[in-house]
Amino acid sequence: MNEKTIIIGNEYDEELMSLLLKILHDMNAVKIDENMALAGSQDLYFINFNINGCNLKVERETYIGISLTGSPELINNIQNKIDLLKQGYPT
Repeated sequence: MNEKTIIIGNEYDEELMSLLLKILHDMNAVKIDENMALAGSQDLYFINFNINGCNLKVERETYIGISLTGSPELINNIQNKIDLLKQGYPT
């Protein structure tokens, strides 16, 4: 399966995380599972979603940031929505 991963921002950006969760809610995303881990000085937080049959993995990792992994079409769609909302436009 062809997947794309992007980093959308700093792992401690709560405003961005809230924005992402709002977008996913609006897209009728269904949370599949959620996990947390601590590895040395790194905090890891994973959430897996299903959106209309497509899988999306959201990761928050210390020193890496907030990343999204999924189909290129889904990732591009979410990135466009984030960009529009950051600019004050409705999605």
